[in-house]
Amino acid sequence: MTNPCDIWKKALSNPKDADAVKAAREHLADLMAHVRNCDPCLAVGDEHVENAEALFDALGVPDAELTEQERAEIEAIEQAWSDNEGQIEKAVENVLLNGVPALPQVDGPMRHLDAFLAINAINLLVFNRIDPQSGPKPVLTPEGLMEGGALTVPVALLVSQIRRHAPLSEAAAQAMYRWSLTAADWVPGLFLQFRASKTPHGIELTLDAPSLRHNLNTRWVPRVRLIDVMRGVEASNWISVERG
Repeated sequence: MTNPCDIWKKALSNPKDADAVKAAREHLADLMAHVRNCDPCLAVGDEHVENAEALFDALGVPDAELTEQERAEIEAIEQAWSDNEGQIEKAVENVLLNGVPALPQVDGPMRHLDAFLAINAINLLVFNRIDPQSGPKPVLTPEGLMEGGALTVPVALLVSQIRRHAPLSEAAAQAMYRWSLTAADWVPGLFLQFRASKTPHGIELTLDAPSLRHNLNTRWVPRVRLIDVMRGVEASNWISVERG
């Protein structure tokens, strides 16, 4: 079989590519077994969560000549993907939102999965632009992405990138970008490939160690839990009232 990582990446990044889907289907059982145990393939899955359903539909079209084993493999990995989405939503609710302000609500409540997709969209755009060896550290600002003091990606393009990955209106995507700047100050591991730190110019991003990236329950631990800060403020106000 051709490099299974290449087959998986091509099919998942563009499920409408008939040749890529055909290549995946020809080696489906072996490919699905490989993907489950391959960190790079799982990382590709994180980058293209929004394409998963379309790919599974393409691989499982009614007229495809699939063996029982291949159909079972598709069903198994589709279930695993569904479970993964559930884990992402739980991580947003139970870990991330314990340490940051509430998600913006522009067109109604923000879905937790859409928040993850928006965060990941920003991460991917920045990671694909930078030179990790010699380039200046990227800095996210309200105006957009700065590199070496120059604005290289205006906020409109960042918002457009968010909308490519998450089904959000332009207003909701703009609000989500602004929220991410605040959240990154509280949660240094907000973005998959980076550690964030606040500077006078904005949120500076430093490439992170690969071993720390994929577990959201550890990556999204905040420096200080927002709820603890609020409790401290409440306690301080109560003491002030008592003394008054």
